[in-house]
Amino acid sequence: MAIHNFQCNKCGAVMRMAVRPNNALIHVTCMRCQVVIFNNQPSTKTPANPAPPGMMPGALSGAQLGQSFGDIKVPPPIPPGQPHAQPQVPAQPVQPQAKRIRIKDQYTIKKQLGEGTMGRVFLAHDDKNNEDVAVKILVNTNEKLRKYFQREALVLNDLQHPNIIGFKDCGNHNGRLFIVMEYIEGQTLLDRLKMGPILPRHAAHLMTYVLSALHYAYQHNIVHRDIKPANIFITKNREIKVIDLGLGKVITESVDLTKTGQIMGTCFYMPLEQIQRSKAADHPADIYAVGATLYHILVGIAPFEECGRTLDKLFYAKLKNNYIRLKERNKDLPDEIIKIVEKAMEHKPEDRYKTAEEMRTELQNFLQNHPK
Repeated sequence: MAIHNFQCNKCGAVMRMAVRPNNALIHVTCMRCQVVIFNNQPSTKTPANPAPPGMMPGALSGAQLGQSFGDIKVPPPIPPGQPHAQPQVPAQPVQPQAKRIRIKDQYTIKKQLGEGTMGRVFLAHDDKNNEDVAVKILVNTNEKLRKYFQREALVLNDLQHPNIIGFKDCGNHNGRLFIVMEYIEGQTLLDRLKMGPILPRHAAHLMTYVLSALHYAYQHNIVHRDIKPANIFITKNREIKVIDLGLGKVITESVDLTKTGQIMGTCFYMPLEQIQRSKAADHPADIYAVGATLYHILVGIAPFEECGRTLDKLFYAKLKNNYIRLKERNKDLPDEIIKIVEKAMEHKPEDRYKTAEEMRTELQNFLQNHPK
């Protein structure tokens, strides 16, 4: 055998190969561009850089190719006498299309929007009404709670308020509760807080919309039970929307709050009575959660978060109502808004604001006294 150099007709790379004497047909695969080379005469061109041991001249290194040479498949030689066909790119296997998920034979899932402790949220298309919707599929809900929410849905369907995400439908999908809501682009308040705290005046203004929505819901005997930054939505038009209204009972009764660390983020905003007796949570629990949420957006950290992720420490701190006060977090905060937060987060339910409207009025008074 003789060693000859061959030059790729496409990319110009030069390769060295052992060839039998008088072999009329020479077949080489370019190690750079993977094109099959047919050449009757070896190239006399000498590579500019000699190849290191074990590598052909002119070829890219394994790191440049993104794979080892052992992974490269070289096609078998073409038998003598067959016509010289143009290089062919191997046919790629046809990938089967992903199966479309349909719910209730009406909603076609398009993509996942997010995931939380209790389930996942998807963007879906309502084929019946030809519009995009948000679909939340929950986990860990028993039959009793599913039936409860389906009854509650009759009330939710009638709620019409500019600061409440519109409820559209609910049902059972493979044993799991699903809720269909209007789809609005934007971000949650929790996402916004990744940029840092919110100025007191803006924070107070934002929470007046939340309290307006809760007051409207209370008039229809609906208690939220899970107010927190993740359940307050800011649309692209800077409108404030409360989400998961009416779902709090399903969430708090689906999980043993005293035994799981999966919902620590929710517990930061819950009063002690709701953690101890979730079924007893009522309007005062929502008032507490609004106060805890306002605390978070003023200083960028949730109350009791200094307890870390240890449930025992958190429950003990809740029992003693022992959390770092706002003034210690930020001494420059106005006293008026600190008093509003602390009254909403009073340890005893009877010491908090009696209604959402009462707390909203206090925040509006603060805004009037602090026009800038």
